[in-house]
Amino acid sequence: MLTITNTKMTVQEWTSLYESFKMSKNPDTDALQQFLDAKYTKKSTTPDRDAYHYAYMRALRVKLESLTHEPSLIEKTMTRSQLYLADSPLWAVDMRPRDIIEIVDAVSWLKRYGTERQILNMFDYTIDINGNVNYPRLNDIYR
Repeated sequence: MLTITNTKMTVQEWTSLYESFKMSKNPDTDALQQFLDAKYTKKSTTPDRDAYHYAYMRALRVKLESLTHEPSLIEKTMTRSQLYLADSPLWAVDMRPRDIIEIVDAVSWLKRYGTERQILNMFDYTIDINGNVNYPRLNDIYR
C-alpha cells in the first residue's frame, strides 16, 4: 500500500491508489482521506465507466466513514442490515469498495422491486461476518 507523506499528491500516486483501494478491506485512513481530497478525477470514454467511477468514489467515502466512525453503544449491538437502515456507515466495515457498490446497487433494486424485509434479509444472506459477499447468493436476489 502506498502511503503519502505530503499533501501534494502526484497523478501517478493518485492513479496507483485508485487501483490499490479497489480490493482493500481496510486501507490506511490517512492515505484514503488524502486520495479523496485530491483534485484529480478519472475520465473515461463511456457513460458506463463514468457511472462506475462515481459509484466507486462514493463507496470509498462510505469505506472511510466506516473506518473512522466511532460506534455508539447501540451500534455495537446492531447487525449490518440494522446499521444500513439506521444510516450508519458501520455496515461497510471489513468490506471492499467493489462489494459496497454491489450491495448498494442490490438495495436500490430491492427498493424498486422488492420489500424492506428482502433488503434486511439480503444483508444476512449475502454478507458473511468477515464482510465477504457471496456473489452467487447476491445474484439470486435478482431472480
